Order: sequence, then structure tokens, then C-alpha cells
Amino acid sequence: MLGFGQQDEQDEMTTVVPTDAAYQLTDEQKKLLDQMEQDENGMVLLGEVSHDFLNQQTQYASRYLTGLGNTPNLSEGLRTDTSAMGHNYHAFTIHKDDIVEFVARVRQYRWNVGAVEYGKF
Repeated sequence: MLGFGQQDEQDEMTTVVPTDAAYQLTDEQKKLLDQMEQDENGMVLLGEVSHDFLNQQTQYASRYLTGLGNTPNLSEGLRTDTSAMGHNYHAFTIHKDDIVEFVARVRQYRWNVGAVEYGKF
């Protein structure tokens, strides 16, 4: 199986697209996940997820929870809360047990739109 950037026998660029099932946390990310503060309902601030797992600012990651602009809502079926007063993305939360699935969806979406070329993950 060829990886990203490897060439096949016809000397054409071939990429392997990651799937949700293929996404695995690194040991460092597992530690970060275990240490994340959560409220009594198991909810974690989106800011921690966006910085530690998506390498982006909260304002950009929040778009994947709300579907703002041209960004799809990737939180369907996940436990999230975007009801913060004034649509304050700093107060958006996601359930700790849904973080890996959310991150996998965002990574897949970003891969599909070509963000991998810019080193966004």
C-alpha cells in the first residue's frame, strides 16, 4: 500500500485517504485526552480539542460544530453544545467520548478539500 506522496509503478502520484477507522490517537494525545477538564456531564471545551487535536484556533474549529459559512456541520450524532450566549465559540463544548470521532471527521473533511497540502494536520 502506498502512502501519501509515494509514487506507483506508472510514476503517478498516489495517495491513501485516511478514514475515520484509521485515525488513531498518538500517545501524547491520549495523555492530553485523559487530562482534559470536563464538567459534570462529561463535556470539554472545544478550545482544548481544537488546539490539542486539530492544530487550529477555536474560532475555526467551531465552524465544524455549527456549519457556519461554507463549512459543513460535522457534529451530527455527537454530543455537543453550541448554545452559548451570543454564539460565543469559546464556550462551545463537546463530550469527551465524542472527541476522537469529531477529530476523525474533521481530518477526513480537511483531507478531502486538500488542506493536507498546507500541513494543517
